[in-house]
Amino acid sequence: MTSGPPVYDSPFFHLADKINIPYLKKCAECHRPGEKLCSSCKGVYYCSETCQANHWKAGGHKKFCKSIQSALEKYRLEKEELHHCDDNLMGTPMDYFHPDNDILGNFWGYVETRPFCRALGNLVNKYSVADATKKSIYESIIAVLKLHYLNRSDNMGYRDTTPALFLRIDQDQLAFDFIRWHVLYPDDHYDWGDPRLPFLHYWKTDRSEDLLTYYDVAECDFSLAHIAIYVLIKVRLYLHLVNVNAMYAMLTLLHGDHDVPQETGSPLVKLQGQAGVHHVIKEYLVGVAGHGFGDFRQVRDKEAILNQIHAAFQKGEELNPRIWKALVNPKPLLSQPTPSYYSMKSAEECYFTVERCLPAWTAHPDCLLFLINHVKTRGGGTEYDCRMERY
Repeated sequence: MTSGPPVYDSPFFHLADKINIPYLKKCAECHRPGEKLCSSCKGVYYCSETCQANHWKAGGHKKFCKSIQSALEKYRLEKEELHHCDDNLMGTPMDYFHPDNDILGNFWGYVETRPFCRALGNLVNKYSVADATKKSIYESIIAVLKLHYLNRSDNMGYRDTTPALFLRIDQDQLAFDFIRWHVLYPDDHYDWGDPRLPFLHYWKTDRSEDLLTYYDVAECDFSLAHIAIYVLIKVRLYLHLVNVNAMYAMLTLLHGDHDVPQETGSPLVKLQGQAGVHHVIKEYLVGVAGHGFGDFRQVRDKEAILNQIHAAFQKGEELNPRIWKALVNPKPLLSQPTPSYYSMKSAEECYFTVERCLPAWTAHPDCLLFLINHVKTRGGGTEYDCRMERY
């Protein structure tokens, strides 16, 4: 094992300092801006006590809140237990969270820390239910990144959950960087048990990059869940570029660019010189709205992104032929009992992938419609073999 302190300077573990998501503060009842945070679960905002009272029963918050409180209490007890746990050999107090020991980053490798990992994982699941608010999903993300921080090898499979959580609060860049690291960086010789090796250190990489070009020439791989979210990232980028190109044409007309045909009396021509309209369009194009898709003068080739999407669709079908139809028509699959485990290309694998990724797709209806159209153009309807083995 390499000497020196653990490498935990990844921006992923300092998101609170790097992400400003003002729309998290939205009333769960009336959807207007709200500053009043539920003090019990910390996962829901309200604009008033009236909305909070109405949402408690009619809105279903009572059940959600009590579920979170139970998960938080279990997490607190397990963490407290670790702080008072003795070393098995020496009988002396053991600080499992101290950065200088070999346990940090390898929590699943020790029997004593597994109940804590399960409690933290349960918190991730409770905060990220299908109808969770964006604030609740944000709390789930903080919890799952803590789990990655403590257990790099991710024996619990949360690396397949994390990118979908990012997409549910419109953090495309974080989802792409997370997938890119897992696809490109760890090779067959990467020691997941060594907390001193670089970990999740890719940050603000180019989302137009085609990760599939590395698939056959490097020691890299996609999980089915990662390909499902990779496609969603690319579809969101493609649809954004379609809008950007339209708005770029509008901006060019407003500027009076002579290379662009202008009809006499066009409403756009009449808007020339109106700084307010120009400012709104430019702000959108340069990504000030939070999307961060780059300078409007360097709009990327949307056709190249579309080709990447189709290649990723094909790769997904190679990994599991059911995946795209299952995302479009999930009920036959998810109405079955949760399987105990799965094998590659199986209906069970598809079950877990759809369960993790579907909320991210449904959070973006325009992208889901894109996927539906893709499935329809392939022919054969949306039926698929969803039979699972009975273990």
